[in-house]
Amino acid sequence: YCPGCKSLLTGFLNKMHHNEDVMKMAEFDIVSYGNAHVVSRDPPTFQCQHGDKECYGNMVQLCAMEHNKENYWDFLIAIDEAADYSDESVKKVAGETGLDGAVILECAHGTEGPLLHLKAADKTPDHEYVPWLVINGKHIEHEKIQTTFVKEICDAYKGDKPAICNQ
Repeated sequence: YCPGCKSLLTGFLNKMHHNEDVMKMAEFDIVSYGNAHVVSRDPPTFQCQHGDKECYGNMVQLCAMEHNKENYWDFLIAIDEAADYSDESVKKVAGETGLDGAVILECAHGTEGPLLHLKAADKTPDHEYVPWLVINGKHIEHEKIQTTFVKEICDAYKGDKPAICNQ
């Protein structure tokens, strides 16, 4: 439910995720947390910038990633594009992207979802705004992502540089 995060994920980052040269050099680590705040650690409860729906959406994404470590990307893109985290939508999008919606929902509605959200909180660095993009520990300003993203990845990569680094 964060417009800037949705735009970056479904647009530019999705394009980069489907670029073979980029994926030879990079691993994407999506942390669905944003500008949320931990209200209580036990039990884990949160306040999200865009309300409870955003917190729940974060947990759906985190559960999808946790239970589908190799093939969650298409689900994240499709569910963000749908902007509907209802149980029916999660099941539909999960089915369309080859995931088990029941597993995702059980996680998000149960105790695991809030625990994953707490892990995301602990993993989220101090930041001024979202989306907050970091490459090898270095923050990349949102306005410069499209012009510096590939350069930063190429500079950080220690192996043989693929063709995209010469463009």
